[in-house]
Amino acid sequence: QQEQILLGQRGQSRVAFPIRTDDKPYSTHCDNRLDYTPMSVGVRTVTFRAVDTKNNRCVNLKKVNFVCVDNVLHAKKNILCIGDSITEKYNMPYYIQQCLSKYLSPDSVQPDFVGTSGGANDMESKVNYETRHEGRSGWNSRSFTAPVMSVFANAGKTAIDIGTYRSANNIGKIDVVNISLGMNDALIIPRSEYIPNILSLINAFKADNPDVRIVVQLPSNTALKEYQEKNIALNNLKSDILKKLSGIGNVIIGDWSCGYDRWNGFPLSTWAPKPLYGNSGQMYYHQGIYDILHPTEAGTREMAEAMAGSILFALQDEQQVFNHRAL
Repeated sequence: QQEQILLGQRGQSRVAFPIRTDDKPYSTHCDNRLDYTPMSVGVRTVTFRAVDTKNNRCVNLKKVNFVCVDNVLHAKKNILCIGDSITEKYNMPYYIQQCLSKYLSPDSVQPDFVGTSGGANDMESKVNYETRHEGRSGWNSRSFTAPVMSVFANAGKTAIDIGTYRSANNIGKIDVVNISLGMNDALIIPRSEYIPNILSLINAFKADNPDVRIVVQLPSNTALKEYQEKNIALNNLKSDILKKLSGIGNVIIGDWSCGYDRWNGFPLSTWAPKPLYGNSGQMYYHQGIYDILHPTEAGTREMAEAMAGSILFALQDEQQVFNHRAL
């Protein structure tokens, strides 16, 4: 079978997205999505071109590598998701779990999600949102690393100790940690503090399990032009993550921007592209979000699926991850 790039229901080797560059509404031009379906594990290179159709010329070109990992898991693994209100409100890990359940092969061993939040403690307190996590509204990287308040602190509140945290909460070995922080960091703590805080988390989890895989998600931009200052701060954090965390052993950089970045910079009156899963009756400024920071339940599902790929990558065996990181 030939590998295909899918645009809507049409399978083609080349696809085109009409994009306007003026200030007219975008809704009729941005509803398409690109789905790439590989036939085997490995790295595929896809070329994106920006074409000026009026003058029939290519104005820019970018080659992107797609890392295609196996969808089979042979052993039970534990995943811990760390985040803020975006993780907590609609239980982002629940949707990550649903995505993995959908795309893993039928003979795979499904991973477990661990943590002390979720279930009856979840903000929405819905039965089907009982997936466990460490998403905490209003928290930032300092909240998780300052022993005086961190859920990961030792008994004396003098240091972070993941072993103590696991023992106290009857949690087994943690195989994958997904860190989705940055929103509350951007305008609350100094930029210079974010990376040291994330490194403290990385080192603490590695001290407990040297083989742990840690996914650091690039924080998404906020939805509206009116919040441009926060977007600048978030872009700085993203730049720092890419420069200072890339290449660290067992650390994988992900991107959870699917639910937000399509609206970045649009004025309040602009109608956004249709979300992948509808709006669940929760429309506010734009489809998929209900304020300038938070996704609706449907937007949460979109963002979770954006994270699921990097988490599946982290769940793979050591040799496969090593080979793909080398590429």
